[in-house]
Amino acid sequence: MIEVETFTNLCIKSLDASDRSTRRYLVSLAGSVLASTQEEREIPQNEPQKKGKVQSEDKDQITSSINPSENRSCLLTPTEMFRQLSIHLNKAFVGRKVLVGLCEMYASLLLSLGSEYVEKNYAIIVTHLIAEFIANPRNTSARQDRLLVRTLVGTLLRDWIGLRLLSEQGQIMAIQELSGSHLKRWPALMPGQSEPSALTLTVALIEVAGLLQQLGNSPPPVQVSFSHLYQGRDMKHRSGCPIRSPCHPPLPPQPHHPYQCCVGAAMLLLRYTTAAPQDHPHCS
Repeated sequence: MIEVETFTNLCIKSLDASDRSTRRYLVSLAGSVLASTQEEREIPQNEPQKKGKVQSEDKDQITSSINPSENRSCLLTPTEMFRQLSIHLNKAFVGRKVLVGLCEMYASLLLSLGSEYVEKNYAIIVTHLIAEFIANPRNTSARQDRLLVRTLVGTLLRDWIGLRLLSEQGQIMAIQELSGSHLKRWPALMPGQSEPSALTLTVALIEVAGLLQQLGNSPPPVQVSFSHLYQGRDMKHRSGCPIRSPCHPPLPPQPHHPYQCCVGAAMLLLRYTTAAPQDHPHCS
């Protein structure tokens, strides 16, 4: 544990002063080392030796009663593994070069973990990226920082995870996860509920639109996930024109939303109507 943390810290500290070739080696090394923490290893058990002699038959019974799979575990949990990288985002002086290098390490780590691991832990990965990058006030204080973070997180989700690591079933699962955990929370209708930020909503809308385009159709699980998105929900463009689904009756527009959210919603509606024209007869 300490060795992994020390090695990762050295790689990240060397990003700022490294050239392109050295940077690639550092990114690859950090990703490989962190990925090795997810390999199951046997946990040594230090049991005190009993006094007296134990018969050979008793030894055989004790050995046979121990299940080897119960003594195997990963060095770090997925959250702890990703935390080894995200902890550097909260440091005082994190330049954009280091921020880009951290995202490259995330990409190398995800590729090293493989498709099966990413599909199994997709919810943890998305929640981590949104919480540590998008919801971090240090990364969204200025407009150029918000654009950089949105581009980096969007690139990780679309180019590295969506296109390279998700199977068709994984793409459907990803749409369900993004829709249920983020898009469904907008707007917050009940007291005490919190809706996602504009930046989170934009990243989720654009990624779901990309997944729909990648699928090329809209299977029943996806249609169930989208049943709430445009039914009775309108978004208002800054010009005052509401963006509505043409298949549902118009309702009073929601409060003003940023322009990028309207663009993301329009992209998603376009991909959805293209993938499922039977559900949108007025659009065909």
